[in-house]
Amino acid sequence: MTSCLPSAWDLPGAARTVLTVALAVDFFLAAFFLVAVFFLAAVFFLAVFFLAVFFLAVAFFLATFFLATFFLATFFLAVVFFLATFFLAVVFFLATFFLAVVFFLATFFLAVVFFLAAFLAVFLAAFLAMELSFHAA
Repeated sequence: MTSCLPSAWDLPGAARTVLTVALAVDFFLAAFFLVAVFFLAAVFFLAVFFLAVFFLAVAFFLATFFLATFFLATFFLAVVFFLATFFLAVVFFLATFFLAVVFFLATFFLAVVFFLAAFLAVFLAAFLAMELSFHAA
């Protein structure tokens, strides 16, 4: 089956240049945005893990300090405090982990939408290039 539309190689020089530049810009922007998304997701992930580990370290330090200071009389209080801070740290970690996953998925879908929009722009540029070639002929 043959097409009535010319291929990109049949376009005149100016139209082919427009199409080539549009394609190059499209792929550069898509790659840049994808790299930025993965970089931001990685930074956010590292921040989440750092905060979770820091919160766990503070919880363990406070619990052991509380245990060492009031060993006999408040042993059960220290255990309760330790368990409470441990579960708080786990909840904080899980909440920030799911926030990081949501942030990553949102930015990934934004990257996909941006890539599709840029891809559509390339097709519009190709259509413009073909229109230019038809009017030039």
